[in-house]
Amino acid sequence: MTDKKYTRSVVVGGVRMGGGAPVSVQSMTTLPPSDVDGTVAEILALERAGCDVVRVAVPAERDADAIAAVRQAVHIPVVADIHFDARLAVRAAEHGADKIRVNPPQICNCNGLSISFVLS
Repeated sequence: MTDKKYTRSVVVGGVRMGGGAPVSVQSMTTLPPSDVDGTVAEILALERAGCDVVRVAVPAERDADAIAAVRQAVHIPVVADIHFDARLAVRAAEHGADKIRVNPPQICNCNGLSISFVLS
C-alpha cells in the first residue's frame, strides 16, 4: 500500500480543491462559450447533475469575451481552458473566468508573449 500524498488546497470560485478537501466534480462543455445560450444550458444541466466546477474551451477571442455573459448566468465556477494562444488566458481572466487552465506544451510564443508572462 502506498502512502497518500497530501497536496495544498486551492480555491476555484469558492470550491476548495486538494489539501484534504472533499472530491469535487468537474466537467467540460461541448459548445464554445461564444454560443452563450447553448453553453449556459449545458452548464445548468451539469449543475443539476451535481457538477461543482465547469471547464469551457477558449479557442478564440470571441469565446474569451463571452465568458462574462456565461459566468453571470450560472452558479458554479467557470474555468477557461486555454490552448495555443497565451493572450486568450489574459482576455478570459479579464472577462471573469474563475480560473485559467493552460496547457503549456501547446502555448506558442505569440509576438513575444509567452506562458511565463501569463502565469506571472
